[in-house]
Formats: sequence, structure tokens, C-alpha cells
Amino acid sequence: MPKYIVSLGTDDGKALEREYDSSDEKSLRESLSRDGYYIFSVKKGTSLLASLKSRFTAKGISAKELISFNQELLALTKAGLPIIKTLDAIMERTGEKRFLDALKEVREAVKGGSSLSDAFERRPQIFPSLYVSTVRAGEKSGDLVFSLRRYIEYLKKMEGVRKKIISASIYPAMLILVATGVILFLLSYVVPTFSRIYLEAGSDLPYPTRALISITTLLRDYSLVLGLLFVSLMVSLSLYSRSEQGRRRLDQLKLNIPFAGHIFTGYAISKFARTLSTVLGGGIPLVESVRMVSGVLGNKILENKANNVARRVEEGESLTDSVDAEGLMPPLAIRMLGVGEGSGSLEEMLLDIASFYEDEVDSRLSVLTTLIEPALMLIMGGFVAAIVIAMYLPVFKLAETAG
Repeated sequence: MPKYIVSLGTDDGKALEREYDSSDEKSLRESLSRDGYYIFSVKKGTSLLASLKSRFTAKGISAKELISFNQELLALTKAGLPIIKTLDAIMERTGEKRFLDALKEVREAVKGGSSLSDAFERRPQIFPSLYVSTVRAGEKSGDLVFSLRRYIEYLKKMEGVRKKIISASIYPAMLILVATGVILFLLSYVVPTFSRIYLEAGSDLPYPTRALISITTLLRDYSLVLGLLFVSLMVSLSLYSRSEQGRRRLDQLKLNIPFAGHIFTGYAISKFARTLSTVLGGGIPLVESVRMVSGVLGNKILENKANNVARRVEEGESLTDSVDAEGLMPPLAIRMLGVGEGSGSLEEMLLDIASFYEDEVDSRLSVLTTLIEPALMLIMGGFVAAIVIAMYLPVFKLAETAG
């Protein structure tokens, strides 16, 4: 989806510059106007070169750093320390230069009369919009400590789920890496050694052996060309994945992968439900909350559904009916959502939905890991066995002839 750099004005006289994804400029202007912003200018997003550069340039901070910062901020705020002294104390223990520079800017803004949330908002690369809204809600309610504690719990929970997914993928990735290394060693060293021996002997080679020798010869003689083709393919796929059509197709493919697609969907649902509960708990209106949460799903198909949910709610539909109509959640989650909305315990029910699907993701990951390990070993072992058998077929043939 195209990116736009928008200069905005708010009701309280602040001028902001933000980056948005939108299908076109007209719909973006209409959406921002409905949200109460004054639009000064809209520019098409960054160039392709800048986009590629930004992909490989670290902008924000890790969840671990943000959790650590908020724990310190929570403890010092709870102790009654003024915000300037709190920031000074945190900066003394901050060693990461990029984060330290951001905190210095925040301190100067607060010292100049800005609220803490507005100061955070000036550095969106470091402080995400969800965090800024949480802090702002805490300032408005006069209970910043509660808002910070709630956000810390949210970050810890989401980071825990993310680490489980990463941990489950490490061992299969290591298996693939080791097996690929063994296959490359066989093709680049063992097979050429055997092929030289067979050629010098002048023996009539079986078809599997001749085919394998032809493949290794092709890889050796055209390694540079094949390498360039591989790099070109990777670059093309990277560029395609950044286009609107490419991103949509790849995200749709993720959701349609057998078994693994349910893991992607379950993770997105748990993230949506937990984040929405956190935002609503901060006192942010439902429509604005759903729009805000749509940006954390990490999947364009689901993000579009979430934005459509926000539009339907804004037009007067209930959250449950809107989610059901857009197919954002499976039937069980929709029934739970309906109970929570009908009983006035929406925040608590969203947390229950998040916990349920986090457990389901954990269970599916365990099953997938259990299944994928022997499957990978069989597949990779089959490749290695086929190479070894193809190279030893002439030996077996000679043994039969001699016998």
C-alpha cells in the first residue's frame, strides 16, 4: 500500500508530521478529516531507495529496552519523583545512544511545557503510537502509574508469545542449515572426486550417476551465473513483497498455508484482542482503538478487515456484528466477544480471547515442531542417501560383474 507523509494540525493547535499507508490520497484525507485533523499537506511516500535503506536501518528500540525503560519510569513515578528528575535518572543508566538522544529530546520538550505523551509523540521511531496513546490516557485520567503498569504487562505478554514462535522455528532452521551444508559438501567435493575416478577408469556409468555428475558439473561451471540469478530473484521478491499487490498476496499465502496458517491467524487474533483490551482500558474510544490496533496485526489482509470493522462501528454497528461481518475472528472468538460486549465486560473478555488463542498457538507450535523435525530429517536424509547411492552404483555394478 502506498505511503504518504502528511502534515497535520490538531484542535489544540499542535502541528504534526506523520506517515500513513493508504490506497489513495482522497481516502486518506477523508479518514483524517473524520478523525478531526486539519490537513496542511499530503506528499507521496519515500522513494524506493529510501525504502530499501530503511529496511536495513534500525529505527526503533527492542521490546526488551522499552520494557526496561517503562519499569524504571513506573518505579520512579510511583515514588513521586518529578518527571524531569525521573528522565534524568533514567538517562544516567541508558547506554544506547539512539535511545539516549531520544530521551534528551523528550526531556527538553517536557521542560519547555509539553506533556510527556506529546514529547514521546515527537519521536515515533522510538515510541510507538500505541504507547503514546497509553501514556496520554494515563495523563488525562490522572493515573499514569496504572497505565504504565498495564502497558508493561501487555508488552511482556506479547514478547513472550513472540519468543515462543521464534524458539519453535530455531531447531527446524538449524536442521535445514546443517542438511544443506552436507548436501553442498557432497556436491562440491565428494561427487567431483568420484566422477574423476570413474572417468579415468572409463567405465560405463549408470544413468543416476551420470545425471548427478551432470548436475554437479553444471553447478561448478555456471556457479557465477546461478549465483547472480539467485541474488536477482531474491531482490525481485523483496521488491515485489513491498508492493501493494505483492504484500497482499504474500500475506494471503501465509494465512492459507495448511496448519501453519492457523498459527499465523491465531497469533494475529490474540495480538488484536490483547492490544484492543489494553487500549480500551486506557479510556480511548472504541472506533479510534480499533483503527489504532489494526496497525499491529502485521498482515495487510487482516489490517484491512480491522479498518473495515472500525468503519462499521463508526456507522453504528456493534463490535461483534462488525467483526463477524468482516470475518476477522473465527466463530468461537465472535461468540466470546458477543458475551463480553453484551455483559459490559468487553475488556476482560478480550483478554480471555487473547489468552485462549495464545494457548492454541502454543499447542499448535508444539505439534508442528514435533511433526516437522522427523519430516525434515527424512527429506534431507533422502537427498543425502540418493546422492550417496548414485555415486556408489558403479561400485555395486563392478562388484556384480566381478562376481
